[in-house]
Parts: sequence; C-alpha cells; structure tokens
Amino acid sequence: MSGAAGASGRPLELVLPAVPQGPSEFNSVQPVLALDLGGTLTRAAVVSRDGRLSGRLAVPTPLEAGAEAVVQTAITTLHATLREAGSDAAVGDQGRPWAVAVSAPGPLDPWTGVVIDPPNMGPGFRGMPLGQRIEEALGLPCVVERDTNVAALGEVVFGAAIGCRDFIYITVSTGIGGAVVTAGRLMMGPDGVAGELGHIVVDMAGE
Repeated sequence: MSGAAGASGRPLELVLPAVPQGPSEFNSVQPVLALDLGGTLTRAAVVSRDGRLSGRLAVPTPLEAGAEAVVQTAITTLHATLREAGSDAAVGDQGRPWAVAVSAPGPLDPWTGVVIDPPNMGPGFRGMPLGQRIEEALGLPCVVERDTNVAALGEVVFGAAIGCRDFIYITVSTGIGGAVVTAGRLMMGPDGVAGELGHIVVDMAGE
C-alpha cells in the first residue's frame, strides 16, 4: 500500500497485490487451516497448497446462543479439524498448518480482523475481534476476510473464474453480498467494503 495517510492512519491510495492465478502462486508449502463462518453453518478444513481438503467438519452456527457461543464454536471446530486432519496421510507430509484463514460475513476490517456489524450474525457480533480471538486460541497467525471476497478468490484459483481478470461475484445465502475483481485485482476500497451488495441504507430512519 502507498500514499498519504488518512484520518484512520491508513493510506488513501491502495495498491493491491494481483489475484493469484493458480495454486503455484502461493509461497508456502504448508497447508492452511480454513474456517468459513456463516449464519447457518460453521465449516472448517485443512487446505493443502493444491486445494485438497482434509479434516472437513461442519456444525450449526449457534446464533440463538449469542456471539460468544458462535466464537467458541468456531474455535472448537478448528481444534477438531486439526485433530481430524492429523490422521490423514495426505496432509501429514506437509506439516502443521502455518496460518488460519477465516471467511466471515461482512462488513469487516481485513486489516485488523474485526467484524464490524454483520446483519446476519446478531447485534452481539458488532465489533467482534475475531482474528485476535482465533490467534490467541490456536497460536497461529490469522487472516480474516469478507466471505464474498474469499469466494471470489476461490473461483479465480480453483473454479469458474480461472483466467478471468474482470468479474463480479454475487452470493445469495443466509446473507447477500458481492465482490469485484477488475484487471486481475480484488477491489477492497479504503475501508475494505468495496463490492458489498447486501443491505444498502436508503433512508437513515428506515430499516
């Protein structure tokens, strides 16, 4: 990133890395522990450099029990996935995952790992430092990104958008959202919410 800093201390001009065009562009040979936190399901897996999944688990997201229960379920699921994947010979020769990658509902701050105010996760999730909580629990570096951005990158590397440098990704699930890739770069914006296509406020006094 480059440019003069704004009021938040972040550069106003963002120079983003190009979207990876295939598994060979990832540097680490070690797998990554991945978490997909959604309003309906919490899913985790150990993902190898070439996209193989091991230790896959999926459990209901306990929204009714509150934000703390959701975070604890995510952490428990990650630990269980590590144990499950540890018995998989396909992963054993690659070593322990070197980081945790989290896909979570937005809006969120990808620089700090804080989930800002996701409309489908309940009011208790507002301002949740999800990245910090997972780092402390797992003892691994953690990156948190908006679920639609993660899905768009997944399509570029492994799915329908391989070789595509310009596209819009839209998801309709428990929540609605989007992501934009242009000229081979994922658009994020100064606040990390570029491409959000979900709830848009028209009337500040409305819902």
